Parts: sequence; C-alpha cells; structure tokens
Amino acid sequence: MNSAAAPGRVAATLALLAGLQLAPVAAAAPNIVLVLADDLGFSDIAPYGSEIHTPTLSALAREGIRFSNYHTAASCAPTRGMLLTGVDSHRNGVPNIPETISPQQQAHANYRGTLGHNVVTVASLLQDAGYHTYMTGKWHLGQTPELLPFRRGFERTVTMADSGADNWEQKPYIPIYARANWYADGERTTLPAD
Repeated sequence: MNSAAAPGRVAATLALLAGLQLAPVAAAAPNIVLVLADDLGFSDIAPYGSEIHTPTLSALAREGIRFSNYHTAASCAPTRGMLLTGVDSHRNGVPNIPETISPQQQAHANYRGTLGHNVVTVASLLQDAGYHTYMTGKWHLGQTPELLPFRRGFERTVTMADSGADNWEQKPYIPIYARANWYADGERTTLPAD
C-alpha cells in the first residue's frame, strides 16, 4: 500500500483506530498507534504526496513507520481482517462483507463472515508482549460476544459491530439492521450525547 490507509475506495465507511499503549513491564518498547481510514485514496494525505495539509498525520508518519506496500481487499471487512491477523481474507473467515456472503458460501469454514478462531490478532500478540490494547471504531468482524474485539486481544473497546452507521444517531446507513450495534468493552451501548 502506498498509504497509511487502505488504498483506493472501499465499500463502507470505516474509522478504525487501534491505539496501543505500553504496559509498565515493557517500558523500552515503542508505542504503537494504527490508523485505518476508509475511502481514502493513496495520496489523499500529506505524508503520501497530497497538497492537503495534514500536520498531525504528517508528524505521525515522520516519527513512526508508514506502510508502503500493503495490499487490501476490495471492501472494508476483509481488509480489516487481513490487517489485524496478517492472514488472507479467504483463510481468516472474512472473504467479503459479511452481509453479502451467500448461504452456500457460509457452509465453508473460512466463509462465515466472522473472524475465525484459527487466526490470532495483532492485538493478542501485542497484549502477550506486555502492551495495553485499545480499539475504537468499526469492527464488522463478528457480532456475538465471543467474536467482539474485547475477546480478540483488545482490552478496552468502543466499537460498532456492523456495517456503516451514522456517527450522530443510533441508526445504520443501510436498512439491513434496525439500529446500529455499538459496544463498549463487550457490552451493548449507545453513542454519547454531543
């Protein structure tokens, strides 16, 4: 990838920020902040050649590591699954946006539309290495309690479990769900008042 975000355009709105903060036992290890943004072109921010001034992202890029050859899927959920596990979407359980996987495809173990238990997330690995792991934003890799991010290596979370939703009201963008399913540390929640 030529960007800190997914290149090209992806299907659903995504704002995923996984902030990983050091535990006291790992004081010499670096802090890690991963920013994944949907619908961002490869040169839409200054660190990758844009004329748009993005000083905070520029500082993060200058002082940290930028992905320069990361390859994504054509849609958001498979890309997120690959980024979090390092495993191809057709092997990690999320080969496409979960709502578009046919019943015939879901009969196959790696096509259920949820992040499989056969893969380990980078959050789990970092937690094992002494990091505190946090996530906020869109998850869309499984909605049942055992599949939410607080069970996949993130110790604190505020996430939306489904496809895109409004950031001001508890409603989804697409009429598949009656409401947007937000969770805080694995418990159903609602968006805070402005």
